[in-house]
Amino acid sequence: MNTNQVYKIMTAEQWARLSAAGTWAGSDVDLRDGFVHLSSWEQVPGTLAKHYPQQSDLFLVGVFVERVGPELRWEVSRGGEKFPHLYRELRLTDVSDRFVIEWDGAQPRMVELADSRAGGARQDVARVERLKYPLYLLHHGPGYVSLVDVASAADPQPQALALFGSYERAVDFVEQMAGFAGIRAIKNAREFQWLLTSLKEPVVEAVLDPAMDRPEIVGVWRRTVAELLEWGIEIDNSPWNYPVYLLKSIGGQRGWSSIQVGAGSNWFSFIVMFTSEKLATAYLAEIEGEDGPLELVLVPDMWSLRERLVSLGPEIAGVAINPTVAAGVRKCENCLEIGRLLGHYLTVVPSPENEV
Repeated sequence: MNTNQVYKIMTAEQWARLSAAGTWAGSDVDLRDGFVHLSSWEQVPGTLAKHYPQQSDLFLVGVFVERVGPELRWEVSRGGEKFPHLYRELRLTDVSDRFVIEWDGAQPRMVELADSRAGGARQDVARVERLKYPLYLLHHGPGYVSLVDVASAADPQPQALALFGSYERAVDFVEQMAGFAGIRAIKNAREFQWLLTSLKEPVVEAVLDPAMDRPEIVGVWRRTVAELLEWGIEIDNSPWNYPVYLLKSIGGQRGWSSIQVGAGSNWFSFIVMFTSEKLATAYLAEIEGEDGPLELVLVPDMWSLRERLVSLGPEIAGVAINPTVAAGVRKCENCLEIGRLLGHYLTVVPSPENEV
């Protein structure tokens, strides 16, 4: 069984909702069961036969397993066989390719679409995994290190900005190329968007983790600047960079570390959150033993933080950002209610064509 991709059968109306909103919580059955039902490629015909026999106006939507991470679980379902279940909403950025489902008698036939995402984007563009920050690039002279496409017949030959998914990979590249360059971190999508818009020809592409033993430009992915600006960058309204850090009781007996905020009879519990590991460990040292054993939990992106906040019970009113301890008293100057965070900050900035 190929587990690199899984698939969701969707009606045209469901696909339209996902395309417009960017997320889709699932069908009525999905909402009832608490997860989005998916199938492997081999399981799709059986799912169609059982739940959608001869139904028209259907799409088969592919999802890369690596994009959805640990929220995807393979669990025993129909006929004692393990099926993939997604324990969060389906996102447009999860989608790889898309097919129209046609029927040849009782047999389904998958017709691959040229545009796997709304708006007519090229199919391979959608295969760019959601970018993870920080990204690293090499500062050299007045600009940044880029690679020349020696196979191109264009004059001048196009170049691809060299990007790296980790600081270690950037250092290794510099050492193996026997060059000298500074390493700069791109901390978030806004910085990356600004960088891409500032590039000038002939730098018209970007490549992630380029290979050093091949003359052609090869990496984890290689995309034009225009493609990345249109589809590869997801800018959110978070007022901080990621990752952020939470403190969780070891064993989960006491939940998440929090502080009490308020005055008089109006006191509320706010979960503590830190924008750097250094601030989190300093706070942890100050309260050592008071909340029992605690572990530091890294939250890598906005979607993960949003999901954790949604799962909190009503006893948690909000988030205390970078609290401190003074004379044994826990204090925080910046607290935000969960409703405000979810409604105004932890959201994706709409693209101009979707603005009203």
